[in-house]
Amino acid sequence: MKYDIQYNSQRDNIDFNGTFPGFKQCFTTSAWMLMSYYSLEIDGNDDVALSKYFDDVEVTVGNVPAIGELAKRKDPTIQGATSYYWEVQRLGITMWLNNLKVVGQAKLEFSITLQRLRDLLTTQPVIIGTRQLGGLPAGHIILAVGMDDVSIMCHDPYGNAKTNYTDANGQYVYYKDEMLKNHLAGSALYWKRS
Repeated sequence: MKYDIQYNSQRDNIDFNGTFPGFKQCFTTSAWMLMSYYSLEIDGNDDVALSKYFDDVEVTVGNVPAIGELAKRKDPTIQGATSYYWEVQRLGITMWLNNLKVVGQAKLEFSITLQRLRDLLTTQPVIIGTRQLGGLPAGHIILAVGMDDVSIMCHDPYGNAKTNYTDANGQYVYYKDEMLKNHLAGSALYWKRS
């Protein structure tokens, strides 16, 4: 099974005059793809609209205080690039979808296992945190969009981890359970309808 979700590559995202390059925007790109599944008003391929969402959740870009600043005021442990924080993205997804009349809220889990991911995928797509996936030096965020008996299907905004990202197309890539299990960082975010 798979969810029909528009794919967006972070590699060509707007970089805010070089201050926040696309290769650092995996979380926001994954959030944008997730939101496009729930609202026809969000075009998952639209990098200009995506940059407006990014401006909302990231304090280091733009001039208008928004979600990133609000989260930072509420939680002083949020420092630096706010778009990297799970709570900021949870707030951003909830606010954007609620403003588009999508009823519900984004939910966070911080100890996701492969089995729990599979359980969640039976009813919705799930944003998941990974570490050192495809040879990346640190964390990376991807969107799980389906599964079969042995793999989790993902929209990986940076490309295909199975090629160590030499293949920039990460649309509907299958990551085998044993591979993904070794790279899960434990955090997940998904939409819960009210």
